[in-house]
Amino acid sequence: MITGEKNNMNIKDIITLAKMGYSAEDVKNILATDVKEIENPPIEDPAPDASTEDNEKDIDYKTLYESSIEEINTLKAENEKITEDLKKAQKVNSNKDFSGDNDINKKSLDIWEEFLKGR
Repeated sequence: MITGEKNNMNIKDIITLAKMGYSAEDVKNILATDVKEIENPPIEDPAPDASTEDNEKDIDYKTLYESSIEEINTLKAENEKITEDLKKAQKVNSNKDFSGDNDINKKSLDIWEEFLKGR
C-alpha cells in the first residue's frame, strides 16, 4: 500500500491497462491522480461477443462442404464441355479450305500497287 505519492507508472503498466480494456482517457486520469492506496484490481476477461458464438454454432460445415463439392463438380463438367467444343472448333478450322480467299488469289502486282497507293 502506497499513500500520498505520485504515480510512478512505466510504459509496461500503461500497456497492461490498455490490454485490460482501459481507454486512453482512463489512463490519463489514473496518471493525473495521487496514489492513495493500491490494491490489486480484479482482472476481468472481456466477455466474448455472444453474436460471434451464435454465428459459429449456426454454421453447418457439412452442408457448406457438400455445396462446395457440388459446385466444383458443376464447374468441372462445364470445363469439360468447353474443352470438347474447342476441340471440335479446332478440328473444323484445321480442315477448312482457304483456297477461295481473295487475298491469296491477288496478283503480286496488284498487291504492290495497293501498297504504293497507300503511302
